[in-house]
Amino acid sequence: MPSKKRTLMPMTWTPILDILADLGAATVSSLWLPALVWTIFAMPVYVGLQRCQFNVHLQYRVRQGLFFALPIGLLLGIAGPRVLDLDLFAPAVRPPPNLPVPDPPLSSSPETISSHQAFSWAWLHAFGLLTVAACAIGAYRLSRFLADILALVRFRNRGDLCKSPSVQHLTNRLADKLTVHRPVRTWVTSGDIVPQTVGAFRPTIVVPKTLTDDQEALRMTLTHELVHVRRYDCLAQWVERLVASLFAIHPGVGILCRSITHFREQSCDATVLDTEACARSQYAALLYRFSASLNSRNSVALRIGDLHPSLHDRIRAMHEYPSSASRWSPLPRFAIGLLMFGLVVGIAACSDVGDKPTAPSTESITQAEKHAEVLLSGQVVDSQTGEAIPRVNIVRMYEAEEQSSHVGFGEGVATTNEDGEFAADELRPGSHKLMVSCVGYEDKTREIDVTAESPQTMTIELRRETKSLPEIEVSASDTE
Repeated sequence: MPSKKRTLMPMTWTPILDILADLGAATVSSLWLPALVWTIFAMPVYVGLQRCQFNVHLQYRVRQGLFFALPIGLLLGIAGPRVLDLDLFAPAVRPPPNLPVPDPPLSSSPETISSHQAFSWAWLHAFGLLTVAACAIGAYRLSRFLADILALVRFRNRGDLCKSPSVQHLTNRLADKLTVHRPVRTWVTSGDIVPQTVGAFRPTIVVPKTLTDDQEALRMTLTHELVHVRRYDCLAQWVERLVASLFAIHPGVGILCRSITHFREQSCDATVLDTEACARSQYAALLYRFSASLNSRNSVALRIGDLHPSLHDRIRAMHEYPSSASRWSPLPRFAIGLLMFGLVVGIAACSDVGDKPTAPSTESITQAEKHAEVLLSGQVVDSQTGEAIPRVNIVRMYEAEEQSSHVGFGEGVATTNEDGEFAADELRPGSHKLMVSCVGYEDKTREIDVTAESPQTMTIELRRETKSLPEIEVSASDTE
């Protein structure tokens, strides 16, 4: 049988590049720029905390404030413009009904038509790929977080959990002493587990049955877990895990989240030693006891035990940190609150979500030409389909005498809007050489002469550039 040849059609990458560019343009100023600002300000503070031995309560709260500044700032950047648009803080100034509303002025410069034109298209592609990677990693980490929550639900429904009236009575007494205003349940299990607190809204303390034989150890353990309940640490840890999953691509977020977990336990240890007035060696022995049987790695449950490297730091902190259990004065609290507020406002100010300019219509361009002296205007279209091409950059190339005093090969004079229209209002009279470029299209160069007496209007056609792979021939032959 004669062989059959099949020719695979060439693959075009232009739609994929357009999608990545649009995705990068949508996230560069709304996500990555605020994340960069957060990194610049938060990481030096984190390094300073690592090098200085401050109060453990101060260390814990500052780290927590730095961590939550990023999502709160991003949320304010998203919701802020929408709240202001609702006129909740000031009445809108509207013209009288008999007066015509003036058309918005046309601004065709790259800085005003599109806020992301400051970034080159290659950078937009990179930010688009980074956004795709962030979504993929965040989805994976979020699935692990949900799996931990489901495992925690199954743990609470275990059949070997039972109530102990004496342990519950001791829990109620300690809760009253620590001013815990929420009801806390205590369960005893025969399994070899580490004492832990589960449930963000209905806290439940689970202790092993072997712990009930040692009343002093049971008292220190319950005090430790009740401190977590009083401070809503379980809820805070859930939110921290959620934020860390969404920003998993940022290594600083993960580092700070693990540091918060570490200092949360140190802060709780300091409170227990101050409340119970127990010996440090006795409390340290209790921590070592449960670190040996640490078999639960669920990260959404609060445990008194810890892994050995972190446990050594907790024991050392009991002796090295100054006045760990003492309360810190209101002045540091005010300073920290002011610092966190400034960081949140800075992050929100860097985000321009919701403040994207709208493309002016054809009537707006006509009205703007009457009020402003535009020497060159027109539209850029596809040479094959005749459709308008948005986001086309029009650059005036420097003359030979200008090369020595400028960086680059030219200056941007206009960018097309969503209708493919442009108005080069910054172009001066004279002879100019313009380069018209857009992603997915071949660059085009035109020489024009513009005068103040006779403004020009032109239509520029661009030819689509197709990047294709070489054809692949697949041969197949029938064999008997």
